[in-house]
Amino acid sequence: MRTKNSEYARALVHEAYLAGFNPKTGIQELADSSTVTCRDRDCGRTFRGLRKLQEHAESVHTFSDIQRMLSEVVREKYGKPYSDGNPGTYVWVEDVSDDWVVFCVEAPKDSSLQKASYSIDGTDVTLGDPTEVVRRTVYEAVAKKSAGA
Repeated sequence: MRTKNSEYARALVHEAYLAGFNPKTGIQELADSSTVTCRDRDCGRTFRGLRKLQEHAESVHTFSDIQRMLSEVVREKYGKPYSDGNPGTYVWVEDVSDDWVVFCVEAPKDSSLQKASYSIDGTDVTLGDPTEVVRRTVYEAVAKKSAGA
């Protein structure tokens, strides 16, 4: 699975090549000596060399990137498209944390919320076995402040 970050990294290497940097020597020189700024509007960090920028572009995942990657995986694994008059099974992400995802599986006569662990290594997403869950919201009282605080 490719993300916008890996596509961006490939584009940077291609752009450096078009600018006249030889892939065998020029990029190595650029990678070792120059500073390069990430042009993503939300980042703007400066890196010492193209290689560091490429590592950054391939490894950074925003929460939106993670949710998008997880959405693709759960849809691919548990969804079923509409075809020939047969209703499909629709799947979408409801919630995400650092190590689990909750997604809804909606079939013609049934729907459920499923929770599964996940891990991401670069652009590879591994999804654990899902368990059916129910949504629960808890509101707890705020502790009163003491007079001296």
